[in-house]
Amino acid sequence: MGAMLVAAVGIPATVLVGRWQMRAALRSAEATSQAGISQAEATYRAALDQAAAQTTATHEQWRRGIRRDTWAAFLLAVEDTISSGHSALNGTDEDLPALRRAMRTTLVVLELEGPPPVVEAANRLRLKCNDYLELVEGDLLASRAWHNLGRAAQEERANLSTTQPSPSTTRRQRSRHRCH
Repeated sequence: MGAMLVAAVGIPATVLVGRWQMRAALRSAEATSQAGISQAEATYRAALDQAAAQTTATHEQWRRGIRRDTWAAFLLAVEDTISSGHSALNGTDEDLPALRRAMRTTLVVLELEGPPPVVEAANRLRLKCNDYLELVEGDLLASRAWHNLGRAAQEERANLSTTQPSPSTTRRQRSRHRCH
């Protein structure tokens, strides 16, 4: 009977202690699971933040490269315009309208890519280059007109010398007419 009593009290006590231990183990497992999930979420957020930062840095580097190439193309077009203007003044045939178009084309790209202060400065530079090209074209026009005028004057002198008799020939002819 004593054994039965011990068994009657011991079995439910063991079951009760087992349940408490099981509940504690479940709570511990749940807490560990929550900690793991929180850690995974934090790691995931950190990875997303790092990926976003890397993407932003890569995009900014790409954009700086595009801007640098655009600015370089515009400045080269300006340099071509100035050197071609000098060459044209020295007698070399230059396609000045094509230079204007090249400058305008690179400025359009610069307007798409560049910050406003750079675009404003580039536009002012383009206008000054256009003014320079107008001066070059005016000088070329005046130079050609002067050259054509000189050639026409030379041709006129040559025509006059072949069609008009010299003064000594005219005197001889007059003296012959008087004698007869």
